[in-house]
Amino acid sequence: MKHLFTLLLFTVFFNSFSQSTKFEFTKDGFTDFLVTEIPDLKATEIYTKTLNWIKENYNNPDEVIKMTIVNEKIRINGYSKSYTCANSMGVKVCSDANYIIEISFKDNKYKIDPIELSSLNPDNPTVKSNFDFNNTEIYFDKKGELKKFTKDFPKDVEFLFNGINESLKNYILGLNKDVENDW
Repeated sequence: MKHLFTLLLFTVFFNSFSQSTKFEFTKDGFTDFLVTEIPDLKATEIYTKTLNWIKENYNNPDEVIKMTIVNEKIRINGYSKSYTCANSMGVKVCSDANYIIEISFKDNKYKIDPIELSSLNPDNPTVKSNFDFNNTEIYFDKKGELKKFTKDFPKDVEFLFNGINESLKNYILGLNKDVENDW
């Protein structure tokens, strides 16, 4: 019985200090950052592959890259069309996203840190609303339930950032390369 209690205590302790593997948006806020393990690659290799991923996935990679510290950090400013939609009085209203993320590199891992997220009206891009990663009271009621108008927003934000992370990870690991034709 004593061993079972010790094992249970160790499991609870270990799980409380484990890092998330996905971005999550809850009533307590949005995940601060994600660390993704990349076995057997040095920081320099992950950095180089990340630059290549940006060049292949963004229309204007030189404009997207806002800051680099060679082999340590890259900051990008990206854009996503219709990343979230909501029904307003029976009409589907979609917003585009403008986001800034910082990607840091260490041997065998990288960290994605969302810095900023803005929702933009596609009909009038000068109208934007900034997302506060720590203030969720406009999305959740006092009971912790999602408000009707914003019920899809948390999963849309999760989908956006988890999609970026998954795409980068797959690129670095070589999992999403097209089969090259023998030309």
